[in-house]
Amino acid sequence: MRASGFREEWELAGRPRDPSWAAATSGSLASAAYAMASLHGLRGDAGARDDWLKIVDALTVVGKPWPERYLGQFFDALPLLHKGAAAQAMKVLDKEPPGQLTFAWHNAMWRPWHAALLAEAAVVSEQPDAARHVAAARLVTEDNPIATAIVDRAAALPHDGERGDRDGLASAAATFDSAGCRYQWARTLVFLGGTDRARGEAELAAIGATAMSWPGVAR
Repeated sequence: MRASGFREEWELAGRPRDPSWAAATSGSLASAAYAMASLHGLRGDAGARDDWLKIVDALTVVGKPWPERYLGQFFDALPLLHKGAAAQAMKVLDKEPPGQLTFAWHNAMWRPWHAALLAEAAVVSEQPDAARHVAAARLVTEDNPIATAIVDRAAALPHDGERGDRDGLASAAATFDSAGCRYQWARTLVFLGGTDRARGEAELAAIGATAMSWPGVAR
């Protein structure tokens, strides 16, 4: 696995933490390490997740912590949503990064993904303003088809007293499937319920994810 190779080479290099080195290279390296931490969170391996978060910390430029940026919020919230902790994910996502980072390229490029998960967290945790988060996310994600599909899925889930929209969920599932997004496709099948749910759970197991916590079924 490429991640193992990166980690081995980083460790052989002495786990460099020099700020001048980090300032030049930490953007892509830290984001990759954060992605690995999130992946292990989906797999239910808390120890491995913590190990990768330590690498993220080592690659972080002083004064610019990744957990406070959209990237970090996204990768922290993703495993929380998977295990059904939507309210906790909402707390992670529903806060603006420090003002000086809001429009920086390395923060703005993650804003569509962040907005999409925020919409989902708001719906699943039954926030009273869930519809507002969904509407706001539509504006931010309009040029990102996968993030848009996450928002479409959120809008199709039961919320605000409305029944779930199976057609909307099925459409989102088709988008993820055609794009090769196996995790989001499987997650959407679980949301659909019934035989689709069983198929989605089997796919999650096949890619190494733990069972997804979701009690509801769209009708």
